[in-house]
Amino acid sequence: MACDSELYKIDSIRIDGIDIPFEDGSATIEGAAGFQSEVVASASGPDFTRRTRVARIIRCKLQFGPATTPEQFSGVCGAQIVLTNLHTGRRVRAGKCNFGSMGDIGSGSVDLTFNCLTPLQWL
Repeated sequence: MACDSELYKIDSIRIDGIDIPFEDGSATIEGAAGFQSEVVASASGPDFTRRTRVARIIRCKLQFGPATTPEQFSGVCGAQIVLTNLHTGRRVRAGKCNFGSMGDIGSGSVDLTFNCLTPLQWL
């Protein structure tokens, strides 16, 4: 049974229904809110804030195995990515994602990023 105070941890990543192998604890979502607020200093009186947009990015360390090729990920365009916490069942759906970047191959896990082009849906 899930506890309401448990932190969200990504245990599973599915790209268009296919699970990808990644290093445990390495998956993160950057810019989940889609914006950030910045302080705008006033010459006199109270300061104000300005809201700016930020990119939503999914990052993980891909376990690059013998059957894995860079083309499997570099060709991702308009894909649905679902990130799941298997213990609680909580999911995040990113409806339209494109390949972002892939790190160096040959020294273990490979840094992999995807750009999310639509707001995240928390299920």
